[in-house]
Formats: sequence, C-alpha cells, structure tokens
Amino acid sequence: MLENKISTALQPFDCIDDRAEEELFRVHSAVYTDESLFDQEKRAFFQQGWVYVAHESELENINDYVARKVMGQPIVLSRGEDGVIRGFFNRCRHRGALVCREERGNARSFVCFYHSWSYRSSGELIGVTGADGFSDTFDLSQLSLTPLPGVESYRGFIFVRLSPGEQALAEHLGLAARYLDLILDKSADAIKVLPGSSQYEYQGNWKLQAENALDYYHVPFIHKSFMDIRRARGERVIGLKNLSQALAVDLGNGHGTVITVSAEGVPQQHLYLFPNLIVLEEPAPQIRVIHPLELRRTRVTGYFFARRDEDQASLLRAYEKFYGPTGFGTPDDMEVFHSCMDGYAVTGSPWNDVSRGLHREETTPPHAWMPPLVSVGNITDDTFLRGFYRHWAERLAKGE
Repeated sequence: MLENKISTALQPFDCIDDRAEEELFRVHSAVYTDESLFDQEKRAFFQQGWVYVAHESELENINDYVARKVMGQPIVLSRGEDGVIRGFFNRCRHRGALVCREERGNARSFVCFYHSWSYRSSGELIGVTGADGFSDTFDLSQLSLTPLPGVESYRGFIFVRLSPGEQALAEHLGLAARYLDLILDKSADAIKVLPGSSQYEYQGNWKLQAENALDYYHVPFIHKSFMDIRRARGERVIGLKNLSQALAVDLGNGHGTVITVSAEGVPQQHLYLFPNLIVLEEPAPQIRVIHPLELRRTRVTGYFFARRDEDQASLLRAYEKFYGPTGFGTPDDMEVFHSCMDGYAVTGSPWNDVSRGLHREETTPPHAWMPPLVSVGNITDDTFLRGFYRHWAERLAKGE
C-alpha cells in the first residue's frame, strides 16, 4: 500500500498519489511537515531556481536601490549610473558586514559602516580606508561586490537566482508569461509599485500560502463575514453558483492562475508564478511575495500596484480592506493555515484529497482570448494544485 511508503527516507514521489485514470490525486501531509523535504525545497527552488524579488518601478531613477532577502541571504538591487539594474550579495568583501542597511533609497555609493569601504552603485570597489595597508601588487579590484549569478527581468518583474544555472527566465516562466501579459496589457500605462508594504508571518509551511491564493473553493465559507458586509451594501459577492463559469488553470512549471470575469466582462486573475510570486487583480491589485523562513514559519509581503489611469485612492482603500494583518481576508486565511498545520500532526490520516474536478478537466482553452495552457477546470477545482505538486515532485526528484 502507498500509505506504507512514507518512511524516514522520504522521496518526493512518495508524497503524491497521482492516479488520474481513477480520478484520484492525493498529497501526503509530509510535504508540509518534513524537514528534509523543506531543505530540498530551499536548495532546488529558492537557491538554484528563479525567484521574484522586486519590480523595476521601485528602481525608477539612477542610483535607486532596494535591499531584500532570499532564503535569509541579503541581496541588493541597484540601478547604476548607466541605467542598468544589477544585483549583488549584500555583503562587504572585507569583513562581511552589510553594505546596505536600508530597505530602499537612492545612493551613488554603498559604504560599509564597519571599516568604511565604499562601493559604486554598480558594484565596483571605489574606496578603501588606509589603503597603504595593502601592497601595490594586491588587486583590490577583485574585491568588488559579488554579483548575483542571475538577474533577469520580464516586463518589469525582476527575478534572481542565487546559484549558477543554465535555465533562462523565459524558459522558467513558460506559458505563464502570456497570462502575465493579459494583466499588463489592460492599459498602455505600465504598472507602478507604490512605496510601502504590508507584511505578516504565520506559523505554517510556505506552500499553504501558494495554495490558498488560488483557492476560490474556500472564499464563500472562510470569508463569509466579508461577503455578508458586501451583500448588505448591495455589492456583488462570490458564491459557488456564480463561479460556475470561472476557471482554474494549470500553466506548467508549477505556475497557475484562476480567472473570474467582472460585471463589465473583464477577466481578473490571481496569477501564481512558482515558487514565490502571486499577482492579484481582485479585490484589489497586489504583488504578494512568499518568504519561507522555516519549515513551519512563513513571512508574506504585499505590495500595492496601480496604473496612472486608475483610481488609485479607491483601489488602495480596497487593498487595505481585504489584505494584510488588519484586513478582512488575511486573518481568516492565517487561522486556516494554523488549523491545517495542527491537522497535519495526525498520523492515522495523512493524505489530503486533491481530486476535485479531475473528471471535468480539459486541455483546450475554453475562450479564444486565452493563451495556451496545460489544463483547465472550474475555479473551485484542484486543477492548479495537481500541476503544482507534479512539478514539485519532478523538480525535487531531479535535485534542481
């Protein structure tokens, strides 16, 4: 029996029970609770793979910078005086202190506060205090900031990798790039990420946030209080009946999206780009970034974005109403995450069913405006999750 395969030597494919011919797909609780699997995820997805870190609109001007962390490793992105955005490990080459201690700003150079070594915004070492302490033959040019092995941008979204690799960003994004285009092509104006962010942590595995953002099955139940308020105000609310034409889409490579249609007939997405980026359009625009801190501890950062031709004030109020630790939606979801982690301690019933919608899944886009996809189902189906966990197991099994 498959139940007996879970042992101390866990293998990724032991944790998914994929029997499409029987319309059955299950995921073992170990994917959320096993430390060895989490170590593999950190290495394969967040250190060797492409991860989202920032948007180009956060670095609009020459010498603008942002400092971020990827799996605990501090990095800095900076737009040099030549206009090029570069990424570096945020670490002085002398004694290892941070050279950039602010989250964002504008500076022609970074100066390490420990011994005042200074670096140009494009990374070159330009100042060493007491340079006579080094011989004339010592090559200080070799001690510039260490560049990240990979920095690439797709339509303003900046991705990095912490380890060298052959896969280009375009290959990683695959079919999902066309669905990001659908969001960005709605206006001639490029999106702009406004200063500030909302941030919270929950005591649970990072994949719970990835799953939840594209799970519309839970919305009428977990967010009932929010829906009741909207209903009382005469606003349109989400229910299972009016989701009958909405879609869940597997885009391959672990990516996916869910698509609803507004009262004006405009498609709205919750687009997930594996492993750490979610771009939401409804109930307000948000770029959501997942930061796995520990096996059972995750930080989530949300950024508000808008276009110049939009009513930014109204959208920001909607953002504040639903997202973040003081919004209606986030506390509901965090309570669910904590409850799930408690449930995963049950050893006598370790499998999660992810079979919903297998019998009605299609491989052809149902609308002419939709780009290619891997599979599509109703928005309440587990279509995205099946694609996510197939990719999850394949990547971990390859060790990349």
